[in-house]
Amino acid sequence: MLLKQPQLIALSLALLLGLAAVAPLAHAQTYSIFYTFPSNQDGNRAQGVIEDGAGNLYGAAYYGGAHSDGAIFEINPAGQETVLYSFKGTPDGNGPVGVVRDAHGNLYGATYFGGFNCLVQPGAGCGTLFKVDASGKETVLHAFGGRGDGVAPVGVVMDSKGSLYGTTSNGGDFSCDGKYTSGCGTIFKLDAAGRYSILHKFQGGVDGAGPGAVIVDAAGNLYGAAEGGTDSLGMVFKLTPSGGFSILHSFAGGPGDGCLPFSSLLLDAAGNLYGTTDQCGAFGYGTVFKLDATGNETTLYSFTGGSDGSFPYAGVVQDAAGNLYGTTGFGGDFDHDCTLSGDTPGCGVVFELSPTGQLTVLHAFQGTTDGLWPYWGVTLDAVGNLYGVTATGGASCGCGTVFKIIP
Repeated sequence: MLLKQPQLIALSLALLLGLAAVAPLAHAQTYSIFYTFPSNQDGNRAQGVIEDGAGNLYGAAYYGGAHSDGAIFEINPAGQETVLYSFKGTPDGNGPVGVVRDAHGNLYGATYFGGFNCLVQPGAGCGTLFKVDASGKETVLHAFGGRGDGVAPVGVVMDSKGSLYGTTSNGGDFSCDGKYTSGCGTIFKLDAAGRYSILHKFQGGVDGAGPGAVIVDAAGNLYGAAEGGTDSLGMVFKLTPSGGFSILHSFAGGPGDGCLPFSSLLLDAAGNLYGTTDQCGAFGYGTVFKLDATGNETTLYSFTGGSDGSFPYAGVVQDAAGNLYGTTGFGGDFDHDCTLSGDTPGCGVVFELSPTGQLTVLHAFQGTTDGLWPYWGVTLDAVGNLYGVTATGGASCGCGTVFKIIP
C-alpha cells in the first residue's frame, strides 16, 4: 500500500499515543507571522520554505493553487506572495513536496502524485520531478512509471554539478521482503543532462524501506533515514558514489534510543550527522540525535511530550555556534485549542537545542491565530533568522502560515 502523506502519519501517531503536559518553558517573544495564505488558490499546506540570501522565500504548497493540485510560490522580503506555478495533476504532477534552487534562480522538486505513464496507480499517478524557471515556466524532468523507477518521490537535493538526487517511498523492487506490495522504495539520480538512474532499491527488513529525503556531501556520498534496520525501528544509511550501501545506525527504541526517523539529516563540517526520531526516547515522544563520523550515536535530547513539544517529524538546522533548531508537530501550549478528533495534543513548538543539550522553546503555537502543526522544520538565513511554515491555521481559510523567528 502506498505510504500516507507525512502530515497524516504524524497526526495518526499523536492520536494513538496521546500526550502529557508538563510545566511550561519560557520562550522568546520574537515570533511574527511573515505571511498567511489567504485562500486555497494562493496555496494550502506549504511543505517548508527555502531562502535565497536576499530575503526571498520559496516553497511548495501540497494543495491549492489554480487547479487545487499544489503550487510553487515566492514570498518577497515585504511579505508579498507570488504563485509561480500551479500544478494540474496530469501530466505535470500533483502534490509538490518541496523545492531546491540553483544559482540561476531555477527551482527543482518532486510531486508525490500525478504525472503520466504510471503502471501501478494510473488514476493518481506515480509522481514527477520538475523544474520551474524564474519566469514560472514548468518542465517535467521525469514522470515515474511505477515499477523499476519508483513510486511517490519525497523530495530532491542538488549537488555542485547540477545533478538531482532523491528517494521514492515506494516502488523499485516489488518483491523486496514480501511485506510491501507497492515496493520498498528507491534512491535515484537525475543528472544535469536529464539521464535518470536508480542507485539503490530497498529490500525491506534490515536493508530498510520507505526512505525519507537524502542529503549529499562534497564527495557525492548520500545519507538518509528509512524504516527497517536491525530492530525494525528505523535506521540511518549511507550510499557512496560507487553504489556501496551501508547502515550507519539501527535505532533500538526504548528509553535509551529513538525510533522512527522520518526526518532528513544534517551533516556538519566534522562529518557528524544530526536528525530527529518521531518516537521513543526517554519519554516516548521522540528525540534529537547525533551520529559521529565513527558511527557512534548519541541521544542529545528526549522530548517529554509537554511544553517542550512532542513528535519532531522534521530535521534540524545548525548555526555557527553549534545550536540546533527544529520543530515538533505537537505538544507545547496546552491552554489553547488545537483540537483534533476530540483530543487536544498541542499545536507544536519551535525549539533551540544548545551544544550542551539545553532545550529552549522559542515559540509554542496557539492555534488558528498564529498557526498550528509546524511539521516541516525551519530554515536559517545568513543573519540567524528562522523561517518555517505551519500546516494549517492562520486567518481566512486556515491554509497555513509562514512564520519568522529571531532567536
